[in-house]
Parts: sequence; structure tokens; C-alpha cells
Amino acid sequence: MWAGSKEAEPNNPLASAVVHDVDDARATVRDQIAHGADWIKLFPTGGYQFDAQGHANFDVTYPMPVLQALIDEAHRLGKKTACHVFGGEGERNAIIAGCDSIEHAFDLDQEQVNMMVAKHISYDPTLARDIEPAIDDADRRGTGGKYRMVPKFEAAVTMAAHTRGLKITVGSGAEGSTLAHGTGALEYIALVQQLI
Repeated sequence: MWAGSKEAEPNNPLASAVVHDVDDARATVRDQIAHGADWIKLFPTGGYQFDAQGHANFDVTYPMPVLQALIDEAHRLGKKTACHVFGGEGERNAIIAGCDSIEHAFDLDQEQVNMMVAKHISYDPTLARDIEPAIDDADRRGTGGKYRMVPKFEAAVTMAAHTRGLKITVGSGAEGSTLAHGTGALEYIALVQQLI
């Protein structure tokens, strides 16, 4: 589910749903589950921009009470949640709120990983998708080549993979990816190469 201005397509459980408050959040989760959803995918962060000092600022899409309501309602109904996050406050909120799977997480730190282990949250880094040249190209355009997300993300994945007890999911990150269908094995290769 996405917090934004475009309304969901009627009768299409695969379309993004707009939530405005806690009541909307709970009702939307119930609706998605009534239409057959087993997992609720949430987007607690949008894009990022580097500031003048090279610190990445990540767009937060849900205030914490709305995110917590989305996750709690899914759990109350026996379903799980996957949180598409890039970093910052939205990433931390997703972990604190108990999202079952954290996806991407460009600026994951050891404290957050330790919380994930304690809460039995899995990590799906989608490394192959998120280190492809398009990421560096966007950063080069946005910062004149001064700052890059890829090395920060690679360091986060390495740190997470070396944390005992962290469950790591190998997923393709196919949403929006330039990786061709059927090349999911590239994720295994990227993770192995990152950890050698």
C-alpha cells in the first residue's frame, strides 16, 4: 500500500491503495486480505536525496501511527507484511513497528540489524538490483558525482550478512528493475561476491 495522491483502482487488489490515517490503514488492510492477499507490501519510504554534506535524506511516506496500524492489522488477521524501505526514519519505523520483511534498506546499521534479529524480522537486500549502474547514474546526476549510495548499501549488506541470527531472504527486486526476467540467479551471485 502506498501513501500518495492517486486513488487505487476499484476491485483490483494488486493496485496500490492510498491511506490517509489509522482508520484508512486498518480498513485497507482488511480489504486487501478480503481480496486474497497473503502478504501486505508497504512503502514506508520513498526516494532519497543527498544533502550538501553527503548525508542521505529519505522521504517518509507514512507517519508511525499509520505504519503501526497497517502492520498490526495484518498481523491481527494472521498475515505478514513486507516493507519496501530505503533508509532513514521510515526504515527505523518499519523495524520498530515489526514489519516481517525489510526490503532494500540502503543505510541499515548494526543497531537496526540487532533489532531485526531480536524481532525475527528477515532482510531482503535485493543487492543485484540495487547496485546496478542506474543507481550510480542517478546519484551522479543528482550530486555531480560527489556522493554515491551503492558503496553505502554494499557496506550495509556486508554488515548485515555477518550478523549472527539475521534471516536473509534472496529476492530479485524485480519491481522497477532493469534486470531481465529469468535472471534471478544474479542475486545469489551478487551476494556471494559481496561476502567473499
